[in-house]
Amino acid sequence: MALKNTLTFPSSHGNKFNKSTAFTKEERIKFKLLDKLPFAIENTKQQLCRIHLQLNSLSNADEKSKFLMELYYHNQSLFYAFAVANLREVMPLIYTPQVAKRCSSFSEEFKYPLGTYIAYPDRHHLATIVANVVNKNIKLIVVTDGERVLGIGDQGVGGIHIALGKLMLYTILGGIDPNTTLALVLDVGTNNNTLLTNPIYLGWRHRRISDKKYYQFIDQFVAALKKSSSSMVLHWEDFSRDHAWTLLNRYQRQLPSFNDDIQGTAAVTLAAILAAMKLTKSTLGQHRIVILGAGSTALGLVKLLLLYAKKIALEEKEFKQNLWLVDKEGLLTDRLKNLTELQGRYIKKSSTISSWKIKNPKNITLEEVIKYVKPTILIGFSTAPHSFTKTVVRTMAKYVSRPIIFPLSNPSDRAEAHPRDLVQWTKAKAIIATGSPFAPLNYRGKKIEITQCNNALVFPGVIKGILAKGASTIEDEVFLTAALTLFKLTPMQKKNLAPLLLPALEKIPAVSKIIAKNICLKN
Repeated sequence: MALKNTLTFPSSHGNKFNKSTAFTKEERIKFKLLDKLPFAIENTKQQLCRIHLQLNSLSNADEKSKFLMELYYHNQSLFYAFAVANLREVMPLIYTPQVAKRCSSFSEEFKYPLGTYIAYPDRHHLATIVANVVNKNIKLIVVTDGERVLGIGDQGVGGIHIALGKLMLYTILGGIDPNTTLALVLDVGTNNNTLLTNPIYLGWRHRRISDKKYYQFIDQFVAALKKSSSSMVLHWEDFSRDHAWTLLNRYQRQLPSFNDDIQGTAAVTLAAILAAMKLTKSTLGQHRIVILGAGSTALGLVKLLLLYAKKIALEEKEFKQNLWLVDKEGLLTDRLKNLTELQGRYIKKSSTISSWKIKNPKNITLEEVIKYVKPTILIGFSTAPHSFTKTVVRTMAKYVSRPIIFPLSNPSDRAEAHPRDLVQWTKAKAIIATGSPFAPLNYRGKKIEITQCNNALVFPGVIKGILAKGASTIEDEVFLTAALTLFKLTPMQKKNLAPLLLPALEKIPAVSKIIAKNICLKN
């Protein structure tokens, strides 16, 4: 992306033309800035040097994250130039894990009206609000209702930071013009009692509305979007498991829309699984897969795995036989009630596990599943920290020479296991990928890199391709294309013993271009 030293964000977000110390002499005279700035005139390189010095002077990640948000507000072009030049350092500060902190402390830290807010009590003005902010230049909207932010739950209006974070990555990694994007939160209340009793909470202080009112409100919102613009992509972000699939199915063919938690996570995880299978010289049909956490994210992965299985001529029945979903109530079986329609497709019949010696047939634990299934792949979407216990992992490793273990819950303190423990418990035989970034480990003098299943490897390229193609819908096959493209770009393809299952963060801009190209080439 060509970065000019001009501010490139909507005028409502601060000074649109701020160049700070890079204003020329002529510009300072023209805009009456001679007395507002020190005498020296700097170029972008000099400005970036100062930003680095200021960032490094801060003592912790929280302070650094706040500093970058200040920079984003006051001088977006400088923010993006710095982020592009320092990807590995910046990404954890503007997205996982620090974005969780920004969401949870939104009301306490609020200074600037970043993003767009539409509250349910203002629904009668919804069409006017949308018309004010959505014009022919807007090509991409990231929208959330803040109900299920990462692994920290309901953050109400604070969810705006997750939308802002995603848009930052679209520009940094996909080169998408921030002038054409919009972060938006639909404030439909919150069930977070901490927020409801917080005297300075900035959202609508009300419990979340009923489903009937909720879907009427979303219908009204989507109708207003379609009226304002017919050529944009709608990115649904961090909606609850109860709403995520419904919204995706309801609007996927009304306008180009997708859910990154469902489809983006599935694509990057599938790519990592394929890389792990290459390392173990195995195929999907040879694996027994256990997934802890049977919500929308897990079911999104299962759907994409089924699409891949079809591509390689693996029978759906055979795939399902080797798939085991475990949720809060234990293994999904025909004994459980209140399962969703999607979950019901993957239950195990009681007759198939009648030989198991278990304590409670209505709540079959992960430990019991591991013991009897002897899985080769274990994936976590549970947000239940430390649920991949020493017993679980060692039992798995007892039967599998190279266990594939992906604790993918975010942020890092919600991960099902710390990579350090997985390495120690399996004597470094586990093939690991995580949801949040973790530092490299040393095991008996050997450096072990930890792969991060970061959605940023997928969604910027996918939407860059969709926008370039001008697609009217975003089909599931798009994410299979993205996953297979990403797999082909992994270090595993070039060096069989490479430590990483997926490309490094620094490679994402190049990866995004290739994914976008391959999507455009598909019919």
